[in-house]
Amino acid sequence: MVIPVSIEPKDYIKAYLSALNPIMKLKRREIEVLEGMIVVYANLKKEILEKRMTEVEVDKRMNDPIGRKVIADYIKMSRNSYNNHYSQLKEKGVIVNDRLPNFLRINPANPDTEITYKIKQKQYLEGNL
Repeated sequence: MVIPVSIEPKDYIKAYLSALNPIMKLKRREIEVLEGMIVVYANLKKEILEKRMTEVEVDKRMNDPIGRKVIADYIKMSRNSYNNHYSQLKEKGVIVNDRLPNFLRINPANPDTEITYKIKQKQYLEGNL
């Protein structure tokens, strides 16, 4: 089943994260932290495309004190609150090795994103029906 959804550009990242949230099970503020990280990543991605930075340098820039302040300011969150939510995302395995996972390294300028769910039923052992 395909359900096409049109999203306003300003709502793209939030819609993307909302579509993934049934699997990730994140709180509202954790989603806001990821949204801020994706926006900053997308802006820094321009530097990668222009060969001024590498992915590793972008990851370092996003996690240095200035990068964290930029993200916290963008989402209108205190640095302490941002750091707490960031730590929760690490505990949940959403952020690993202080990096956004590849499936969150999205480009909001790309107008088409496809998310596919494949749902399988757990196989029940005999007698557990």
